[in-house]
Amino acid sequence: MLYGHAVRAFAAAKEGPIRRHLRPEDVYAALSAESRPDGVDGVIKASCSLVE
Repeated sequence: MLYGHAVRAFAAAKEGPIRRHLRPEDVYAALSAESRPDGVDGVIKASCSLVE
C-alpha cells in the first residue's frame, strides 16, 4: 500500500539529519521500486487525497 510505504519514508527521514518536510520527489526516491507509483505525480495525487 502506497500510504504505508510513504509513512515509512517519513519515519526514515526522521532518523537522519533534521528535516522540516519531504518533497514529493524525496518520498518517491525513498519508495522501493515495487511500491512506487508511475512518477512523482502519483505521490502528489496520493498525498492530496489524504486531505480531502
